[in-house]
Amino acid sequence: MEIKIKLVRFLSKGDEQRFFLGLNEILAIKSCSGLGGCLVLKVDRRVLSNVMLKEFIALLSRYGVCLSPLSVLADSKKFSWVNDPGFYWYKSMFEDS
Repeated sequence: MEIKIKLVRFLSKGDEQRFFLGLNEILAIKSCSGLGGCLVLKVDRRVLSNVMLKEFIALLSRYGVCLSPLSVLADSKKFSWVNDPGFYWYKSMFEDS
């Protein structure tokens, strides 16, 4: 599946490198490419685990990226737990759309 996220402003070259290093550590993210002010991520849902998704959410949250593109994952039974309003990401994922 493709997930398109809006890029944020990085504070330094090292800051940008750490962001992309974090993405590369999530094995379900198969590729990423820039498209205008967005980043297009190819994610293999079959490989994506609950732990990887939590790391993905945490990384994007740390950098202030809107999480609404990830809301489509809540439609699957495997990731229905992301739809819990008690989690810190809920507002960014479902209400800031």
